[in-house]
Amino acid sequence: MEEYFRLKYENMDHLLPRMKEKLMSSNERSQMSLVEELRNLLKSQVYAIREDAVTKLVEFDVISDLCHVLQTCREPLRTAILECLSLASKHRKFYERDAAKTLSCSLRLTYCIGLCADKEVPSLEKLLCTIRNILLKAKDFLIDIDSVCDTNQILSILKSLNRKCSAHAIKFTLVDILTVVLAYAKPDDGNENEDEQLILDVCSESINSMKDILEGNYEDEYVSNAIVALCCVCASCIRFCNNEDYLTDVNQVGDMTSLRNKMSLGKSVYTTVMYTIIPRVKDARFSQENSLKCYCHFVSCLNAMYNMRNTSQEDIANHLTANGYLKYLLRLSVQFPLYQRRNTCILLTRTLTALAKYSLSIDKLPEGINVFSNKIFDGLLSLPNDIEQWLGIIGISDNCNAALMILLYYHYHATRELDMISFEFLIKRSLKLENYRSTAATTLKPLWFLFAVSFLSHPSPNSNREYSSAVEKLTMALRHSEFSECYTHHIELMHFCLKCPEISNDLRCKVMDMWLVESDGDIGPLLKLDCRTVVRHCLLIIIENGCFGTGMTQLAAKGIRQLMQIDDKQEIADIVWNMLPKVLLCERTASDQQEHIKAVLELSCMSDPPHLSGNIMKACADALIKIILTDETDVTLQKLLIRQAYIVLVASVTRNYLKILPKYLNEARLLEKLRDYAFSEGEHDLSAIALKFLAFIVHIQSQSSLECEDPLTFEMRHLYVLLSISRKSQLACPKALEFVHELLSRNNTGMAVTLKEVSSSDGDEITVILDIYEMLHVIHWKSTPAEREIVYQCLVDVLKFCQVKAETLMYHLCTVISNYDLVIEITKTRRLSSHFLHFVTVWLRYRKRYSDDEVPCNSRSLFESPFDRTIQGLSKYVDFLESENEKEASSRLRQALLLFEG
Repeated sequence: MEEYFRLKYENMDHLLPRMKEKLMSSNERSQMSLVEELRNLLKSQVYAIREDAVTKLVEFDVISDLCHVLQTCREPLRTAILECLSLASKHRKFYERDAAKTLSCSLRLTYCIGLCADKEVPSLEKLLCTIRNILLKAKDFLIDIDSVCDTNQILSILKSLNRKCSAHAIKFTLVDILTVVLAYAKPDDGNENEDEQLILDVCSESINSMKDILEGNYEDEYVSNAIVALCCVCASCIRFCNNEDYLTDVNQVGDMTSLRNKMSLGKSVYTTVMYTIIPRVKDARFSQENSLKCYCHFVSCLNAMYNMRNTSQEDIANHLTANGYLKYLLRLSVQFPLYQRRNTCILLTRTLTALAKYSLSIDKLPEGINVFSNKIFDGLLSLPNDIEQWLGIIGISDNCNAALMILLYYHYHATRELDMISFEFLIKRSLKLENYRSTAATTLKPLWFLFAVSFLSHPSPNSNREYSSAVEKLTMALRHSEFSECYTHHIELMHFCLKCPEISNDLRCKVMDMWLVESDGDIGPLLKLDCRTVVRHCLLIIIENGCFGTGMTQLAAKGIRQLMQIDDKQEIADIVWNMLPKVLLCERTASDQQEHIKAVLELSCMSDPPHLSGNIMKACADALIKIILTDETDVTLQKLLIRQAYIVLVASVTRNYLKILPKYLNEARLLEKLRDYAFSEGEHDLSAIALKFLAFIVHIQSQSSLECEDPLTFEMRHLYVLLSISRKSQLACPKALEFVHELLSRNNTGMAVTLKEVSSSDGDEITVILDIYEMLHVIHWKSTPAEREIVYQCLVDVLKFCQVKAETLMYHLCTVISNYDLVIEITKTRRLSSHFLHFVTVWLRYRKRYSDDEVPCNSRSLFESPFDRTIQGLSKYVDFLESENEKEASSRLRQALLLFEG
């Protein structure tokens, strides 16, 4: 350009016609020279000059001419014109006449270049930046977007470029443009339409494109820019979807599968924020410019998410807390401008309120949730800008302290970070507890917990001379509070209460109560601490004293059982046994007493009591008999009581303590109870323990000189009924067989349990005995090897009993076909059994004696009788015994077989 045409502000009015002429010429060099002069003028450092220059350019249609040239020019002229347009767009005058034309021209050119996007990336990027700058400045000037552009046209181009262009820089600019458009967009009140669907599609594609960058292996700069862009677009999407319901047209990773409406967009944004943005923002590295922009949109997005319907505020709060954002955002907020600090404090307040609804029960506060939230917000906003001063705030009593304590309480739960928790200042805060009854749980709960964790981390907590007074104040406040509302179910609080010597046993047991309730009796985590003895002591106190109506004793007993698996089982059992009389004799309501006794009995049954004194055994026996005879006890308790009474009897016999057996022998009602339970058809385990008890009484009394004046008498028909009932139960059947064996083999005068004399003239009794003998054979076929051993003994007992009491039956008993079947089956299986051999030898002797009329099989016999086959099987069995080197057994059996030779 000629020298006299050098463009200056002073000669601009005179040169405007010439400028238009140069622009509309076909000389690209002249056009470029003019555009460069315009660009330099619009970069003037004096704002008034720039503004007046833009006014003149608009009024003389130079801007319009630039747009006309833009459509046909090439680089570098295109870039120079775009830069001029961007500079002009910073002034309001530009939007009066030329903004719409400029955007329309730019969008058309963008569309054309976008057809070959990968080849024209630099030009496309500059075009999009110009469009973005014009839209952003229009927003600043509060100019309606519809007056400067067609939003559908913009969205269509964004949608097309999102799919065609892979350059990251362009994708970031597309997101910037989308966020501006969404700021103007308003949700429709009616049904979904095409315009809305276009917005939803572009939003979906923009979110996915940013997520693809984050999930790829790209440089930090791209990652940080993608996070910023994702925060921006998510914040804009949530604002666009505001006041809508959100459904679930979203897959598990947050991608919209069938994007039909704003509901699914909101859900997708929610999932993206929760699982893509939140885990990354805190650790990303931003430029100074991007940092404020990112956190502004991040906070805005999260605040809007708390207003979304069908989303859990607690989930959002827990997710932010778990990722360490409470302390992070609080520390960051003091670096923000005031408006952004307020927004951040609003977010933190909403987060803490959502958490406190469930763990601090703020819905029960007399003043209500809103007052609590206001105090938290005021406290957070009032914190000094100097973070170093925050430690001191822990030691005072005001809104700042309350807000900071609650925030640190939740932050420690998620991160276990202690850097902002000072034990010394917590001591000072505890000393300020005065009016104990009016101390709210919202104050006491975080204070107690933070005091506990700082105590555990402190190398010498008692070195502070005010420490003991602080613990005393704290425990006093806890005694006057609703304890369950102040308790935090956390291993470190429990550890503090177990380890701190200044904590009273009463408070320690209360804390243990709460732990047992919350953990359902699981003390596994406590056993890893260095306080196992204290844990055991607390549990045993709870068990001994009982906590009625809550099942607490049962939970404590569950904990003791865990402890007994790794600790001194016998020592704990001895303690439980020694407390048993006190527990059994304690007067309480029936239901409470039963639950308490059950728990203690279950524990004491886990180990025998070898170290019990005679007085303890006597007291236990007296108390057990008393409760067993009580009608109100349920079946479960009766089983435990009878088992315990049996254990006491066994222990007394082992210790040769002779004062327990007479108590049982002379208590007729106890024996009757045991008999009734023995015949319980629906309670086989109760029947089993009762039969075991009766069998042991018979066995032990037969070895002593004790006699019973009022015996419990059984008839033979009772034994048959007992075997019929018990044979259906694997648990009761062996015990019934043991009882029958003891009763038949030890039926002496003066026994506490006796068998009624059998009359040989009573046909019914004779028939019952035969039935019992056959029933034993039936049980044998269906029993286990161990049960069969008892069956053999019972068969021998019946034979011997009848030989003395009902000799007329001996022929029938010795010749029943079941005897042959049993013997043949055992000889075939070649099982070794001393009791079987005893039965066979006894049976053979009795058969020889009472049924010697059968002619042995010989060569002239027409057939073999069952007895012949039995003898042959036994002969082979003798050979088997000799091969197994069972000399004594084979000799005894051979002697019995000799009775039938020749």
